[in-house]
Amino acid sequence: IYTAYQRLVDEAAGAGDAPLDLHVEIHGHGQRYTAADGTRQRLEVIEAVATGFSDADVWRIRREYERLCAAHGLDAPAPMHFYQTEPYYEHGGVEVNLTWTASGARTTGAMRPECAQRSLHFELPGTMRSPAARREVTAAIFADLIAFVWTEMVPRTPSLAATAPGRD
Repeated sequence: IYTAYQRLVDEAAGAGDAPLDLHVEIHGHGQRYTAADGTRQRLEVIEAVATGFSDADVWRIRREYERLCAAHGLDAPAPMHFYQTEPYYEHGGVEVNLTWTASGARTTGAMRPECAQRSLHFELPGTMRSPAARREVTAAIFADLIAFVWTEMVPRTPSLAATAPGRD
């Protein structure tokens, strides 16, 4: 399945003879960590990776996510941690290494520079995906977050028609 997916992303990126302006992937995770008391606990955080964005951009995306959670009335949203600004973070009193670094996607997959100028990769914990009502709120938050990134942070590549020779 991944090979077919990657082929479609490559085709989309190649269709305009330039990388995509923005590529976004959203997945789920069931990651666990060892709590301070030695028990295994669910890791209820969003682990994220961004390429083509500055550290300041990443913090801006995170602040917008937090604002959107409040605006959508999401109680106790999962905190969001980005790999490039927080390769490890504290959760439940324990230091946790960020697990989902999207290293394959960044080097040979859909997040590589030839494919996309900017990419976002989110790994959502179970509490953001279940029950169905929570999943709907999460979907609305991420739709708004992606719209924010698209309109506020992504410069547009001129279309081929606009840059073709002989066009004014």
